[in-house]
Amino acid sequence: MKKYEITRQLFKALLNHTYTAFTIPFSNDLRCEVIPEYPQEDSDKSYLGTIPVLVKIIEKDSLLQETRLTVQFVQRKEIPGLEDGEWGYAFAIRGPKTELVYRAMQVALYQYPENATVHLYSDLDSKAGNKSFLPQMLSWLEQYDDLWKPWGGQLLPSQQFAFLTYDTLSQTIVQDKDEVLRSALLIAILKAALKKEIQLPLPLQYKEAAPTREPLVWKIAPGENASHWEEAWTKGEIFVGWDEMGSLQQYGSREELMNMYKKVYQPEQEPVRNVFTLWSFYNDIQPGDIVIANRGWRQLVGIGKVTGDYEYRENEERFPNRRKVEWIIMENISFDTNVFTTPTLTPVHHDRLTVIQNEVVKNVANGEEKWKQLFGDYAESIQQEDTYIDDIVRFMKSRQFTFSPSFVARFVASLQSKPFLILSGMSGTGKTKIAQLFAEYMICGKNGRGAAGKNRDADNLAFLSVRPDWLDHRGLLGMYNPLMEQYEATPLLRIMLRAKENPEQPYFVILDEMNLAKVEYYFSDFLSCLESRRISESGEVLQEAVQLHNCHDLEKAVTIVDGNHKRYEVPPSMEIPLNLYFIGTVNIDETTYMFSPKVLDRANVLECNRVEMMKYWMEESEEHDYVHTSTVEEKNDWFTSGGEYHLSLYAKEYRESEWRPILNGAYQELSELHKLLEAEGYAFGYRVIDEIMTYVLFSSYYEYSSVRGALDAQIVQKVLPKLHGNRKQLETLLTKLLRFAMGDDVQAELLTEEEKDVVEYETFYRYPLSGKKIYSMYTQLMKTGYCSFIS
Repeated sequence: MKKYEITRQLFKALLNHTYTAFTIPFSNDLRCEVIPEYPQEDSDKSYLGTIPVLVKIIEKDSLLQETRLTVQFVQRKEIPGLEDGEWGYAFAIRGPKTELVYRAMQVALYQYPENATVHLYSDLDSKAGNKSFLPQMLSWLEQYDDLWKPWGGQLLPSQQFAFLTYDTLSQTIVQDKDEVLRSALLIAILKAALKKEIQLPLPLQYKEAAPTREPLVWKIAPGENASHWEEAWTKGEIFVGWDEMGSLQQYGSREELMNMYKKVYQPEQEPVRNVFTLWSFYNDIQPGDIVIANRGWRQLVGIGKVTGDYEYRENEERFPNRRKVEWIIMENISFDTNVFTTPTLTPVHHDRLTVIQNEVVKNVANGEEKWKQLFGDYAESIQQEDTYIDDIVRFMKSRQFTFSPSFVARFVASLQSKPFLILSGMSGTGKTKIAQLFAEYMICGKNGRGAAGKNRDADNLAFLSVRPDWLDHRGLLGMYNPLMEQYEATPLLRIMLRAKENPEQPYFVILDEMNLAKVEYYFSDFLSCLESRRISESGEVLQEAVQLHNCHDLEKAVTIVDGNHKRYEVPPSMEIPLNLYFIGTVNIDETTYMFSPKVLDRANVLECNRVEMMKYWMEESEEHDYVHTSTVEEKNDWFTSGGEYHLSLYAKEYRESEWRPILNGAYQELSELHKLLEAEGYAFGYRVIDEIMTYVLFSSYYEYSSVRGALDAQIVQKVLPKLHGNRKQLETLLTKLLRFAMGDDVQAELLTEEEKDVVEYETFYRYPLSGKKIYSMYTQLMKTGYCSFIS
């Protein structure tokens, strides 16, 4: 029997039953009264429907809370399609925020033998990575096993909880149907209690640790040319001067510190740099952070771990501001290029840290062991951001194209969070190639290759050169020719039909030089359909369809034949397949059109403008064999979130309570940015908020970057592209945005300095990508009186 047929039988049996109320006695004083209501079937499918449930939490005969849960038997349309045109199915228990999802039988591509046991089961861990969640659930299940064991529940070796057992030989559910519902609801209630969505005061054996940030890495100069390094390592300390400022603890904000600094030192000092140093030394550095002591731009003299809080020692002859440090590495290590910057104290970014790590491991005795002593588990993440990202970088390098891991990570995360991406930049910087190579990478694996050869286009890719005469979507989708009585198909229509037929495989469309014609003319229908996607009550992704033809009354169906001689029927209208991704490339010159805010508002815009001449020259150009480390199926599962594609965006998953500890800081900073833009008349709407936060969620989940780094990328890709105008319109706004990007007070003199000085200031930016782009736009505005993001 096919697996989805079993699922239908189970769901139908559970819906055709009248359930009785029951009580869950957690203790003598605490109980939960559960009152299931009559099941409600879908009108057209007897195996789909819901069971409303009323839950009352009672302590010492007082009602603590009354809430409603809904048991759902749903057809999940975003799951890859099954044979016979079927889809996956899911059992879920939902409340206002709570969801217990049964996932085991959503994909049903195989048959069960005649004598087998089938389980419906729930995961017990937390999607948000709360490590205390699973042990607490296991502890409670052990504590209350006298409840669920008589109900027929089972704790599986995989640490999942089975609440239903089905015997295929007798074709019966082993437990009573009431017991099935009781076991399932017990897990949902316990999960909701841990998420603090139900007021169930059960004792916690495992408390969630307070959210902590990863250790930050700081560069500190122990005096000019490391002149005070000996004092630093002998005393086990780091220190900064500016004695006249007194204890830094007296300043409640950076603004207070800045004002006092200006009074004390006047303009001969550099207030932005020095105030950053003082504020960071007192407020931002924390015990557990790493400090690297440097001598000049190309040498480090020591690396240690901060062990103490800020201290102000008035009796010190010099440098009264101090912190305790355990120095682990105390050796001179030189570099071939500039690694450090001039200011006394700056953060060390990931790319520079990788260079430092390589030299430490190579030149220091037991360097790898000492590095791990400093960084612990973080050491591996420094060396390797993400296995798939590095694998993609290696694959592209084997094709003679080099892209940085951070750029590839932004490219991939942009597609994972929304299916429309624009690559902008001057001609010849690899915009088209990265899209082509990524599509090829996705159909090549260690279990064999897809249809694509090394020098051939992939079956999962349609390459479309946009024509200046495109005025509607017929240039993309073709049209029905009544004279020839046939549909004049296009590569895009063919790939849409293939994608619809193979929903488990991602497909890609490249719109090359997409602004040769007005995007609003030929692509507006697609934009509208993409933006119409939403989640139905049953969990399906709904959307509007694109109109293809009006030939409803023809005696025979409208068909086309693709290059593989396969015949497809062309429907009158068609939804854009969820597994289809659009990537547009953009060049700006006198032959092209500028994008409207409507288009930019609906895409991620990724710039490809950086040309590194010396690095390009010095890199070896020999071609080398690339060995695939993953199967095509594993890549698809990773890239498409297990076949759910962009469900996280449409369901606004980032708003779920379990993600709040991770994303709260980013959301607060995004709110700060929105307030700034709103005051200048450039506010963004809820759609942009959802897309930015979904991107941040993906980036944090796959460890592409820090949460702040992901937000930085989204400011560049989602907010700045819509800015264009003259000096009167943008000068004040860009100045405010630069202050926001730096996270510090910015003096007007800074904005008129040469660009080489701002590159040095990059280490001060809390948002480095945004800060550099904003300054570039500001410079353009000052020179020409006009600026735009895409130029």
